[in-house]
Amino acid sequence: MPAKQFFTLFLVVVSAVSCDGYKTSIKKTNAFLTDLGGSFSAEIVRYDGNRMAEQLPFEGGTLAIDETAKWSVDVRCRKAGECKDAIDYDLVFKLEEGMMPSSGAAVKFTFNGWTADNYLFAPAAIYDGNRFRIVHETYPPYMYADSLRTPDMPITITDVPHMQRDGTDGKIEMLTSNCSTPLVGFFDKADKRGFFLQTVQDTLLGNSSFIIEESLKKQTLSIMMGAPGIRERQYHMCRTGESEDVPSDFNAGDEIHMRFRLYNFAAEDLNVYFDRFLTERKSLVVNELENKVPFSNIVPQIIDHHLRNKWYEGEASAYLCNIPGSERPAWNLQLGWNGVPVYTLSQILKRETMTDEQLRRLALTFGSIKQMQTSTGFFYAMLVRDHFAGDTARQRLEVTDIAMMRRTAITIYYSLQIFDLLKMRGLGDLIDPSWEEMIHAAADAVVRIWNEYGEFGQHVNAVTGKMTTFNSSNGVLNIGALAYASVYFDEPTYLEVA
Repeated sequence: MPAKQFFTLFLVVVSAVSCDGYKTSIKKTNAFLTDLGGSFSAEIVRYDGNRMAEQLPFEGGTLAIDETAKWSVDVRCRKAGECKDAIDYDLVFKLEEGMMPSSGAAVKFTFNGWTADNYLFAPAAIYDGNRFRIVHETYPPYMYADSLRTPDMPITITDVPHMQRDGTDGKIEMLTSNCSTPLVGFFDKADKRGFFLQTVQDTLLGNSSFIIEESLKKQTLSIMMGAPGIRERQYHMCRTGESEDVPSDFNAGDEIHMRFRLYNFAAEDLNVYFDRFLTERKSLVVNELENKVPFSNIVPQIIDHHLRNKWYEGEASAYLCNIPGSERPAWNLQLGWNGVPVYTLSQILKRETMTDEQLRRLALTFGSIKQMQTSTGFFYAMLVRDHFAGDTARQRLEVTDIAMMRRTAITIYYSLQIFDLLKMRGLGDLIDPSWEEMIHAAADAVVRIWNEYGEFGQHVNAVTGKMTTFNSSNGVLNIGALAYASVYFDEPTYLEVA
C-alpha cells in the first residue's frame, strides 16, 4: 500500500476532524485513509432477490433514481473521544420522495495497492482472510482419507467464508452478528499500519452486513457495510449456501441510520494490531443494566432438570446425558465437550441442594468414565450404554477408537474441579482413589503426546495413543488442564509442558 507521511496527515485530519455535509466528509475521510490507499463512498443498493443488482453512489448530498425515488444522505463525523487515530461517523439516509422496493443503504471503503500479504481480520470469523485448505464435509467434520491427515498437513477448515488461496478474486459475506465484535479490518504488514471499521450490531432494520471483496490482480480490496444486512450466500454449519436475507421496501420519509468508527493506526506487528483490537473492541458498546435471573437461582433449576430428564441408568453404565435411551451416540455419554464431567459439576455447585441421590449418581458417572479409559490414558469419545463410539462422524460406530484431544482436556480440568469442590464441602472421602489415578494417567498421556509431536493436535487414537489429525487448535485446552493437574498432583513437569 502507498506509504505516506502520516504525521502530516494527522495535522490535517484529526485536529480538524469535525465535518458536516457529504462532500466535506468524503474529502476528510479520503485524506484520513490516504496512507492506506483508501477512499470512502455512500451508496444506495438495489437488490434482485438477495443478489446485489445495482450500487448507486451519492455524488453529493442527494441521489435521484429513475425519476421514481430521491434519497438524501446526511454525514456527520467527529474525532473519536481521546483517540487521535480514529473518527466517529453518524449517517442518516432518507428517502425524500417516491418509493423504492427491495433496496438498502451502504457505506463502502475501497483500498488500492492491496496484496495477499495483508492480514484480513474479523474477530471470531476471519483470520488472514481464511486462506486455508478447504475440506467439504458435513457436521461434525472429519477427514476420512489418511492422505489429508499427515503430520505436515496445512491448516484446514470447512467451507466457512474465505478468500481464495490461488489468488483468484474472492468475496466474503457476513452479518455483524457473525463476529464476536461487529468489526472488520486489516493489518498492512509492509507499511506497519492497522485499519478497523467498527460499528454497532443493529440498526432499526436488524443486523448490518459486511461484504468484503478482493482482486489481487487489480490490487484492490473493498469493504461494504450495508443496512439491512443482505448476503447472496451465507454460512450454514460447515458449508456455504443460499442466503435467506430479505431486502427492505422504502416509502417517502423512511430513514436508515448508520453509526461506525474508523481507525487508522501504527502497528509494528500483528501482535500490536491484536492488542489494539482488544483495547477497542467494546468502544461502541453501550452498557445497560439488565435484570437477569441470578446464577444462584438458576443452579437449582438446572439440577432439577438434570435429575428428572437427563439421567440414564442401566446394567452396564449410568450417566448424565442429553437424551437418555437414545440410539444416537451424541445424545448419550459424551465425554467432555457436551457431556460429563461438565454436567456433573453443576450437581455439587450448591451444598444446600446436594442429596445422597446426587452423590450416588456422581459416583456412578465416574465409574462409567473409567470404563471409557484405555491403557494409554486416553478415553473413547462416547459411551452408548454398553458400547463405545468415536469422533469419526459417519463412521463413529465402526471406527470407535478416535477421540478429540479437547475431550481429554475437559475431562481432566472438570474432574479436578469436582474433586476440589468435594474437598471444600468436607466430602473428600467420597473421592475414589481410582478416579484420581484415572485423571493422573490422562495427564501423563497428554504429556506423552506433546513430547512425541510437539503439539496437541485434533484427534488421537485412544487405543494406540498416537495422534491421527495434526496441526489444530482443538487440543489447546490441555494447557489449562495440565496447569491445573500440576498443582493438584504436585507434578512440575505438567506445568513445564503447559
